[in-house]
Amino acid sequence: MQAIADLDGARLRQRTCDALQQEIDFTSFVSFLGIYRGEIVQQMHLNVDELSYQTERNDGTTAIVRMTGTLRYISYGTSQTKQSNITLAMLFERGAWRACPV
Repeated sequence: MQAIADLDGARLRQRTCDALQQEIDFTSFVSFLGIYRGEIVQQMHLNVDELSYQTERNDGTTAIVRMTGTLRYISYGTSQTKQSNITLAMLFERGAWRACPV
């Protein structure tokens, strides 16, 4: 999530599964978080410091992680918050856990 907040494309690619490498863009991830409403993503500031993560299932190859807490973001100068309760699918690929929301 911090890679999204930082608009760090290289780090986002490192933490995303191989199947989604061609589809990665910040707009789709911010939309997945439920806060994209037509804003230009590069004009947003996203704070993920108040999110927590709990592994609900892990079989060594795939995992389900629940992300809960408060997302804080600024869009067009207006500060907003959103309570999050999102389930994220993870895959263990090339020696690391990678997000693979499909």
